[in-house]
Amino acid sequence: MKDFYVRLEWSKKDLDKKVSNGQKEVHNWEFYTSGSHLKYITRNSAVYLQGDNTTKRQLKNEFDNSNISWSEFLNSKTKENNTNFKNTHSGLYRLFAEEPKDLDIEQELKEVSKISKDQAIWEMIINPGDLGRSSFLIDKNEWNEELNYALGNLLRANNLDKHNITGHWTIHTNTSHPHIHLSFWEKYPKHINKDGELVFKQKCNFSKKSPENFQHVLQSRLKNNKEYDELFKIKKETWDLRKEIRSLIAKPKRDYAMLNEISKVKEFYSDSKNKNYAIANDEVKNSIWKIFDYLKNNDEDFAKKCDEYNHYFKKLNNIKFDSSFVENQKLIFLEKEREEFDSQIGNLIVKFCISDEVKEIEEIKPNNDNQYESGWSIGYLLEKWKWDADRVWFKRKIQALKNYRKHLLEEIERQRQRY
Repeated sequence: MKDFYVRLEWSKKDLDKKVSNGQKEVHNWEFYTSGSHLKYITRNSAVYLQGDNTTKRQLKNEFDNSNISWSEFLNSKTKENNTNFKNTHSGLYRLFAEEPKDLDIEQELKEVSKISKDQAIWEMIINPGDLGRSSFLIDKNEWNEELNYALGNLLRANNLDKHNITGHWTIHTNTSHPHIHLSFWEKYPKHINKDGELVFKQKCNFSKKSPENFQHVLQSRLKNNKEYDELFKIKKETWDLRKEIRSLIAKPKRDYAMLNEISKVKEFYSDSKNKNYAIANDEVKNSIWKIFDYLKNNDEDFAKKCDEYNHYFKKLNNIKFDSSFVENQKLIFLEKEREEFDSQIGNLIVKFCISDEVKEIEEIKPNNDNQYESGWSIGYLLEKWKWDADRVWFKRKIQALKNYRKHLLEEIERQRQRY
């Protein structure tokens, strides 16, 4: 059994270093600026290559259908053996990039040669051990996301700004345990010395606990990714249903029983600069949800989507995750999703009720049969906000994803501090 481990070291011009265990030469300043480290981590026999559009799921399916061992599969992905990409991909990626795009090695060699004698260079090896196999940790997209987050925290804990850091990383699959090699350095001098001058970081040792915390957080995230995937799947289904519900609100209706409720909402907001659902009193909120319920009770498709939406809530609520982190995030999601659903649907209905075109309501008169003219409908007006509903939904979906990640990572950090 191989444990998860992280090794961090640094060097600077004239720093006296010795050969460490497992190294063939001293990893000093010249080792990095000469390009020796870069050439080592991008060597054909070790560096892993992956297509730009290849997903983790596709990689897993490829392995499952390959009838070869895990080690053989990993070895087939090195540049030396990967005939699909060996002439087009380098396996070298920019640290803190939004996406893991392959870098030009020759250009990167020029960049490291420009590192000044005043700059420190940090090197890190991350080997997830047996977790690399059980969680299939070879996807460059997954590693890019996890490194961006975990390293950002590590740097911040040591008075370094990730926005002032550049570097590169690779995945190695030349052993049965895929692992990461990376190095980084500051772009500009941003630290103030005693003379008030801007300089590069002078105290380059990281605090003793910060690499341990980095390893704990990264290991927790990678280990729980399977459960995260399950939670994300259910959340996506819930979000998709919410979108359909909002779209169905705009479906035309030929019934005008809600005109009184619409007028109540319109009157409440007439003198208010804030047109948000959140400021509505109980009476107005009651009218808003009467409009919603009316649509639900008079539209079979709309009612069906609402029932499906509630079904996913119950389904998720009944799932018990082994990870306390994920279980806690599930509960947070359930609470926030219901609040966001109420807020978004409420705001959509408010926007409808206070629109200029609803002024026509006051001019609509019933005929002798107490029915309204067939040319006007709630649905006709609501249709005008369908595009806006979709736009807001996409914005909220993206924000919900960000919020989920943020809350999850905060919970992981709280768990770490307890221990």
